[in-house]
Amino acid sequence: MKTSRIAVLGAMALLIVSASALSAAAGGPDTFGYEFRDEAETNGPTYSYQDISGTGTSLGLSGADDNAATLTLSQAFDFYGTAHTDLRVATNGYISTLTSDGGGDLSNDTPLPATPSSGGGARMYPNHDDLVVDATGEVYHQFFATSPLNNINGGTEPCTIIQWVNMRRFGGTVVPGEGFQVILFHTSGEIRFQYTGVSALDGSQATIGIQNDGATIGLEYGANTAALVNSSRAISFFVPSAAGDPEIDVQRTGSIASGGTDDLGSTVAPATDTYTYTIENQGATNPLVLNGSPLVAVSGETNCVVAITQPASNSLAAAGTWLATEEVFSLAITPSASGAFSFTVTIESNDTDEGTFTFTYSGNTASGGGGGGGGGSDGGGGCAASTNGFNWLALLGLLSVVAIAARVRGAKS
Repeated sequence: MKTSRIAVLGAMALLIVSASALSAAAGGPDTFGYEFRDEAETNGPTYSYQDISGTGTSLGLSGADDNAATLTLSQAFDFYGTAHTDLRVATNGYISTLTSDGGGDLSNDTPLPATPSSGGGARMYPNHDDLVVDATGEVYHQFFATSPLNNINGGTEPCTIIQWVNMRRFGGTVVPGEGFQVILFHTSGEIRFQYTGVSALDGSQATIGIQNDGATIGLEYGANTAALVNSSRAISFFVPSAAGDPEIDVQRTGSIASGGTDDLGSTVAPATDTYTYTIENQGATNPLVLNGSPLVAVSGETNCVVAITQPASNSLAAAGTWLATEEVFSLAITPSASGAFSFTVTIESNDTDEGTFTFTYSGNTASGGGGGGGGGSDGGGGCAASTNGFNWLALLGLLSVVAIAARVRGAKS
């Protein structure tokens, strides 16, 4: 009877621990400043698994156990205050900044921070466990100059994706498609874990979190808890932007979201419309520096030609100062023919979470008369046909007024 009571109490304790872990959708900060937030939390990341198994580069770990491979990043990544260009990606579900780490650390230490049983370096633990890359699996990586998914603040920036495919626990059986990925956002420093095809690798025997080199600072999402992760789980670790950090805002008729679209509706081809945009620094302390070359870039023009008038300066003072906090640029757009037209605008800056600000410009054209009207700041001129600058509608209106006046005089006489 005593054994039975103990078993019941143990089961209740397990349920309490599990419920506590699952409800911890946000946590931190650790003493460095990292916090975490999952997709279930308000303002958490949006789950969007990016399968790179068909497009990424293999790390040569298919069928490997207790092993690791070196990944040389296309762009440095800052982790716990140190910029890294080389990482070790381990079969046991972790990434280390120690380039000599052999990948043999199979014991998922908890709570974090915890001194690794082997190897070292600062660690990212998307699913630290005694894992094997099945013979049907592999570990891939791919760099994106513009991330295919938004960062936690809704912006886009360069990122690297590392993906473990067809993973299983040592001694276990692979479930095809089971795996996970780490996304490194290079500008903001956000780290995101995502999971797919979750079966055995649900966190029941794993540790999920991050820690610094030396294991003196760490932040744990959870460990050894059934159903800790599932096939729609996204967990972001990030250092929130300080209030004084530069903050880019791009406006025309209103603010445009990074990754969004400025839809112009219908205009006339081949008229040229000119649109003026404002770049504003909404940060309270530090200047916003535009560091692209050119400052405003256009790419992917479809059915149109675009001429850019660049901002006069690349430095925008912080909000609340007497210095200029905004700059303008203009786009002169000439649709080539009737139909849809579009292109992408890119602005690089030192904004910590929207360092690569992009938006898509789109519209539709209808066949129109001759050359364009070179519209004003809101592009009105291109929507009206003109002939040598002479406005026949204005002349007709004037003649109508003269005719009415003549009739009135005739009636009085």
